[in-house]
This record gives sequence, structure tokens and C-alpha cells, in this order.
Amino acid sequence: MDKDESKKESKSISKIKAQLDFQYIFESLAELYMILDLNLNIIDISNAYADATLIKRENVIGKNIFDIFPDNPDDENADGVKQLKFSLMQVLNYKVASTMTMQKYDIPKSDGSGFEVRYWSPRNTPVLDKEGNLLCIIHRAEDVTEFAYLKQQKLVQSDITEDMQDRIAKMEFEVFTRAKEVIEKNEALLNSEQNLSITLSSIGDAVLTTDEHGIVNRLNPVAEDLTGWKEKDAMSRNVNEILHLIHAQTGLPKEIPIFEVLSTGKPKGNHQDLMIIHRDGRQINISNNCAPIRNRSGQIIGSILVFRDISEEVAAKTILEKAKENAELANKAKDSFLATMSHEIRTPLSGLIGMLELLSKTVLSTQQKNMVKNALESGNSLLRILSDILDWSKIEEGKLELSLQPTSISRLLSEVVTTYSHIASSKGLILTSTIDENISNAHLMDPLRLSQVLNNFVSNGIKFTSNGKITVSAELVKNLTHAQQIRFSVNDTGIGLSKKDQSRLFQSYTQATADTARLYGGTGLGLAICRRLADLMDGVITIDSTPSVGSTFSITLSLPCIDIDINSLNTLTVEEDSIEPFLTPISNTPRILVVDDHSVNLELLIRQIELFGIQVDGAEDGEKALKLWLENKYDLIITDCHMPIKDGYTLTKEIRNLENNNYKKRIPIIAYTANVLSDENEHCLSVGMDEILIKPARLTVLQKTLLKWIPTLLNPIQNEYSDIYVSSTSPIDIKDLSNIVADKSEQIAILKKFKRHHKNDLEKLIEELSKMNLTEAAHLAHRLKGSSKVAGARDLVNGYLKIESFIKDNDVDSALREIETMKEDVLSMESFIEIL
Repeated sequence: MDKDESKKESKSISKIKAQLDFQYIFESLAELYMILDLNLNIIDISNAYADATLIKRENVIGKNIFDIFPDNPDDENADGVKQLKFSLMQVLNYKVASTMTMQKYDIPKSDGSGFEVRYWSPRNTPVLDKEGNLLCIIHRAEDVTEFAYLKQQKLVQSDITEDMQDRIAKMEFEVFTRAKEVIEKNEALLNSEQNLSITLSSIGDAVLTTDEHGIVNRLNPVAEDLTGWKEKDAMSRNVNEILHLIHAQTGLPKEIPIFEVLSTGKPKGNHQDLMIIHRDGRQINISNNCAPIRNRSGQIIGSILVFRDISEEVAAKTILEKAKENAELANKAKDSFLATMSHEIRTPLSGLIGMLELLSKTVLSTQQKNMVKNALESGNSLLRILSDILDWSKIEEGKLELSLQPTSISRLLSEVVTTYSHIASSKGLILTSTIDENISNAHLMDPLRLSQVLNNFVSNGIKFTSNGKITVSAELVKNLTHAQQIRFSVNDTGIGLSKKDQSRLFQSYTQATADTARLYGGTGLGLAICRRLADLMDGVITIDSTPSVGSTFSITLSLPCIDIDINSLNTLTVEEDSIEPFLTPISNTPRILVVDDHSVNLELLIRQIELFGIQVDGAEDGEKALKLWLENKYDLIITDCHMPIKDGYTLTKEIRNLENNNYKKRIPIIAYTANVLSDENEHCLSVGMDEILIKPARLTVLQKTLLKWIPTLLNPIQNEYSDIYVSSTSPIDIKDLSNIVADKSEQIAILKKFKRHHKNDLEKLIEELSKMNLTEAAHLAHRLKGSSKVAGARDLVNGYLKIESFIKDNDVDSALREIETMKEDVLSMESFIEIL
């Protein structure tokens, strides 16, 4: 056939195809066909299928096949739908043809009078597109109903007796059932084995199994790699031939855990100090777990060992350990450097500031006073820089802790303004403070750390403001339950900051611009420390600034309120101009021993103490100090920590030992150190020291320390009732109040105010209890307990503690009885305060 004839034939075929109606062809097929979509809905059926199933095409197209052909509900053995569904799911899931065995179907009769039994042999075939995607399913059924009926008729017509037929049928069924069970179990076993092999081959750990005698019967690919043995070579060998284990540290042989597990029946694991020797001699760090394999009756039939290569983990651990060691060494080196820097800088600085402070107490001309004042300011600036660096170190190591105490916000703001007023005045700036009248009188906080933040804000405001004013303020944001949210702000009229510069402010060792440090000085640590202190106090720092207009730095804190009227609360700060000698008993003038190897600091400390009118002896080292202590009677020892010959730690230990052995009265020992790191504090307390005094010790700080540890010292303002005031039998324990207010006259004023408020609150408490108003009564009892605690009326504190408990239990009668019991304590307290 030439090309022209071939083209003619091709055109003829195309023409015929165009004229054909494939829908008509499908419907005319002599066999039973049905087309299903992927949701098993009927797309079309052949005429033969419609005739065989007694259905009409228009009644089934678009409907689900199982809605059209349900199982006969009257036939408990009907399972055609179940078998068909399984076959169709095979096609949908795996895109392969599925042939079904002969199935019995109950076809609904066309007249709706019931079901007609039909026997079919179905096959379901996928139809795929060019990309292999499933388009639809062809369901083909061969009607074998007549064949089934003929076979039944033949059995009926045979000469075999009915009994024999039953026996043969039962035998055939039993043989068929047993054969089917064997096939199914073999298939299940084969599937299980295949699944197990696939699983063991795909997991990342090495797996080795043995029988009950320790003979290897399985080795997965990972185990082959770690041992160097192929599974086919390892099979039927004793596990001792395959595995060779050694101690990672010693290199000595180590027993394989399999035999112990087989004998004890208990799992065993080893996650460290273990290596396996590869067949080629390589040593590999591994961890392993071994467990017994049991049959259904619980009998041990083998073991399974799971192990894995941990060489990288071991190497990494050796590196996260070396790095840790290096980090610890670096931290120790840093701590050592900071301690040395603190000591070496603070020691001469202590002498400088201390001597200048003593000089300022002498008779000076106006010009000389200004010179001393400027020198002191320079020394204090240097001290602040050093403190910033050390505070940052503490914060970085998480060693900075808060010290909470009752604080008056108005007093705190006043002190901040007082601290910087002379500096602001020297620049012609106005420095003021304002406080919201709705803020409570006292709150629980760390006044030192809040002052540190505000001082930094004010210091920056003064530094970057050439004219105008600076305002320190406290504003109530909102009242909380038993607390207040307060915004502390410092507003200035300085140079201001752009948004870009603001983003750099709180980074450590960073200032707004490159020229800032050169023009204004500073370390760039102040605001970074403020941010970290704010985090420590659960506060938030914000900034609002406009270039050439000014800035407002704020810190917002939620502070618990203290339920006591302490408007007149003083902090422990004493004005430097108020330094005067203590009043001491003439018959027993206190005597102090001070120890320091630095001659200037020793002389300074002696002169400072002498300024208070107290006898003082000095020693250059611990050896001389110990001799003086043994020869004389002292009321207090103040000693440097780091000294040659015998340091302060050794001196303290020896004194404590001598006190214990000779039953001597314990003498207070104060550490006098330039090292402000927390480790130093812990060390000082651990050797027996009672308190730490940081160099340079200002006169005000030294004054409070002496008052605390020498009880015979009295302030010049002590009145004639001092003997009653310090009596151990008094209803007021002054120690609690003295921790808040150092000045005795202020203490008396607070006690008198406490007496007045206590009387009013107690009357209200009785009234509210009588009205059964337990909520208000509980509030009053809590307030009375708190105020009594601050005043040092401990008997009353215990009474109100019981009353609170009774109110909580709704026991009003017991609460009122307790108040009656406390009358004597209340009268005793009131009489004591009246005498004062």
C-alpha cells in the first residue's frame, strides 16, 4: 500500500469515527457494564445491565451504587455489598483492577414485591488518563445465575441420598474453610514478615534479634553498618561472634547484655561509657537497650537489642563540657578582674572621698568650701561610674536582688531632688517634684533601686539640658487590688532625641550619637541598667522625646500599698550637716577596733569614728588586731577583708573560735571592703562576720551602722524616758520601727499617731462585727495587724491574726471574745505611748 492509499484509509476511518455514537455503542453492549465516578455514583449502565438487574436507566443515573443495590435486610448471610465495597476501594486506593469471586446478589423486583436472587462474577477496572490519574471505574458483571441453578438441579437429581449430600457438603465446607484459613494465615504471616522487614530497614537505630540461646536470627541494615556483619553471614551465629563491646574509658571488655536479659527476663540499658568494635577494628560509641521477646504464654523465646551510634553526641558533649569549662573560667576571670578593679579603685577612692568629707566638716573659707565641694562631686561621679559597671555585672549574672521595705514616695522624690538640686542650680536649672494626691502614703518597694532609676533619669536630664527646668513626678495610673499602678517620670527641656537615637538608648555601652560621650561624658551603661532594673521590678520604661524640645523618661510600676499612716516616714538617710557626737554613758564609753592595711583608709576610719565621740584603736593587719582584741575590751570590730599576714576572714574565724571555746560574749564584726560583688558578701557572712560596710563609707552610713551594733549609743535628742523606751519588758518592740525610722523623735511621733488611729480602727472593727459586716471587719482587722506590726506591738499582732482567722471562718463571737481578751494589751500599749 502506497502513501496515498494509506492517507485515504486514514481519512475513511476518521470519518467513520466521527459518525459513530459511542454512548449508543456502550448501551448496546451484550455484557453487563456500569460506569462509576470517584464517589461511586452511577454515570451510565448498559442495556444488558438494566435488563439483568430489573432497573431502569433513568432511575439510577446520578445515584450511589449502594443506594440502588443494598443488601437484603431479611437475609442475615447477605454480604454482597460488603464484598463489592472492598473491591471498589481497592481500585480507588491502588488504581488496579479487582476481580471478585462469584457473589450472590438480592436484586429488588421491578414490582417492588421483594428480592430476586442472582449470581454474578464481577470485575472492577480503573480508567486512567495519560498522566495516570483515575478518571472513573468500569464495573463489569458476568451473570452466572443459570449456571448456579443448573448445578443445584443436578445435585437434586442425583442418586446420592440426602444424608450423604449433607455429609459431602459439610466435608467440602470444612476442607474449604481449613484451606482458606491456612491461606489467610500464610498471607498474614507473609505480610507481617514483610512489614517487619520494611519497618526494621527504615528505622534509624540498629536492631539485632536472637533466639532463646543467643543465636542471631535478624540484623537490620543499620546494625550491619555498625557491626560490619551482613545479615546472611551473621544468621545462625552466636551473638558473641558478632558483637564485641568495651568500656569507653578503660578499653576493657564489657559483657553483652543479651544473656543477662535472657536469664533474668528483665530489660537492660546502657547509655554511656560503651563502645562497639566494628569488624574492621574501628571503635564506635554506642548506647543500647535490650529486652526479652516472649510468646503468648509469656515464655522467653529470644531477645532484641536496639543500639545506635552516639559518636557525634559524645564529641558534642565533650565540646558543650569544654565550652562550659571555658565559660566558667572566663566568668571566674571576669569576677576576679571586677573584684580586683573594685578593690584597687575603691581603696584610694575611699581615702579621697572620706578625707574630703572630713575636710568639709572643718572651718573653711567660702572659696575652700567650693573647692572641697567640687572635689567631692568629682569623686562621687567616679564612684557612680564604678557602681554602674559592677551593677551591670551583677545583673548579667542574675545576682542582683531586690530589698523590699515600706517607703514613702513623696519622701523618695524629695530625696532625689535634694541630691541633684545643687548641681541643677549650678547650671541655672529649676529642679522640682510633684506627686499625685491620690497616691497612698506608703508602698512596699526597693527604694534604693527605684531611686537609682530616677537618679539616672535626673542626671541625664541635667546633663543634656542647658536652660529651663526638670520635673520629677509620680502619677497614679490606676488603683489595683491592694496595690497602685504608678508612673514615675522625669521631664526636661533639653536637647531631645530623634526616633532613631531613642532606639539606641537602652543598649549597653551605647549612647545616642557618636559625639555624646565626647560632649557630655558617661559610660553608656546608665539607661541599660535602668531597663534591667525595671525588668527586675516588673516595671516598664518608656520615653517621649522631641529634638530641641525636651524628653520625658518614665517607669511604670505596680506597688503594694502599706495599710498604715506613715506620712512622716523618714528614710534611713541622715543629712550630712546633722552629724554630731553620740551621747554615751560616762561610766562605759564604747570602744571600737578598726583594722586596715591601707594607711590612708585606716587613718580615715579612725578620724570618722572619733568624730562621733567614740574611743577607737587601729591595727595594720589581722595579727596585731587579734593581739589587741585579746588584751582589751571592745564593743565592735571593723576590719578590711584583704590584708597581708592575716586577712579579715582569718581574723574573724579565730575570734569566733576563741569565743566559742572560752564562752566569751560574741562581739559584732563588720567587714570593711571595696569588693561589692555578691560572692564577697556570702564569704563574709559564712566566716562569721555580721555585716558588710562598703568602701567608701560615708559618715551617714557609718553613723547608722554604729547605732545598729552598739546598743548603748544614744542620739543627742534622746529624752528622759530613754530607760523606759529601750526596756525589754515594754509592750512596744522598738527594733521593728527602728528598721524604718532611725530618728528617735520621729519614732515617738509615729507611735503617738499609731495610738490615735488604732483606737479609731478598733472601735470601727467592733461596730462592723456587731453589724455582721464581715468584709469590712476583715479589712479593718488586716489594717490593725499591719499597723501594729510596724509599730512593734507584737502582742496586738498575734491577737489580730487570730481575729482575722475567726472572721474568715464566720465566727463573730470568737472574734469579739478575742477583742475582749486583748483589752489589757491595748491599755498597756496606750499607757506606754502616753508616757513617751
